[in-house]
Amino acid sequence: MNPAVIFRLPLIALALFLASCSYMPTGGQTEEQTETSKVFQSKEKNIAELGDKENADLSASLFPQPTNAESLWALELPKEATLIERALNDFTWPDYGDHEEVSYWANRYLKDRDQFDAILERAEPFLFHILDQIEQAGLPSELAFLPFVESGFRPEVASWKGAAGLWQFMPATGRYLNLDQDWWVDERRSVDNSTDAAIRYLSYLYNYFDKDWFMALAAYNTGEGNLRKVMRASPENADYWDLKLNTETATYVPKLLAVIQILKEADSLEVDLPNWPNQPYFETYQSDHQLDLEVVADHLEIDKQQIFSINAH
Repeated sequence: MNPAVIFRLPLIALALFLASCSYMPTGGQTEEQTETSKVFQSKEKNIAELGDKENADLSASLFPQPTNAESLWALELPKEATLIERALNDFTWPDYGDHEEVSYWANRYLKDRDQFDAILERAEPFLFHILDQIEQAGLPSELAFLPFVESGFRPEVASWKGAAGLWQFMPATGRYLNLDQDWWVDERRSVDNSTDAAIRYLSYLYNYFDKDWFMALAAYNTGEGNLRKVMRASPENADYWDLKLNTETATYVPKLLAVIQILKEADSLEVDLPNWPNQPYFETYQSDHQLDLEVVADHLEIDKQQIFSINAH
């Protein structure tokens, strides 16, 4: 069955996700290798305006008409709040703004406002999807901003240790979470696959470490085994703040809390938050054949770097 298309009348906002289509082999694909494609935001064009006569077939395949008015109505989203406001309204963690480490990192971020703003701006294509999936899983909305700390919201980035993607999974962790990694594709860089894996892994860590989110985050950063070693060498009731962690893990939670604190106090800190609409940035399509990202970008008249970024896997 063909997936639905989200229409935002009178405009269309679409996105194209391609599972490494420019590198996939041309023949002999199994069902599991069938590529997932997602169509990027169009530039305020109606379906009839997309593509000229020569490309009519491509336009028709990329933009199927909605099947009925009922499905169109069901996909409409409330527009009262911006996407950032939606996240802020769902924040539940206590205020840690006065904590020494959190205050230190908040000040660091605020001293380099250009970098802070640039990282936050990079969240736009991904935040709705991440926040939506996190909320559906019943996890705290604060976790939607973990990629700010992990990757700076860059799905294509890789660390010198080998971690990759928005959620910075190491190769072994990615395999454990069933993220394919081979010559053709690295699902650690896939926005939807890696977000699903991050939610599953964070949920597991939260339950494993006695429903303590800070311990779960510490384990996410340093590894379960390393955290257990530190815990065994610490007093029985030691919490995250009491543990003698390595520098990276000791600053991991304070960095996230600092980002959250700045978002919550944006008005008093004179930080201008983006007014992104509370609606999807992309939609998912299934393609039974390979598509060239550059050709799609040219056809839809959208920025090639944007479509490459959101299809980094």
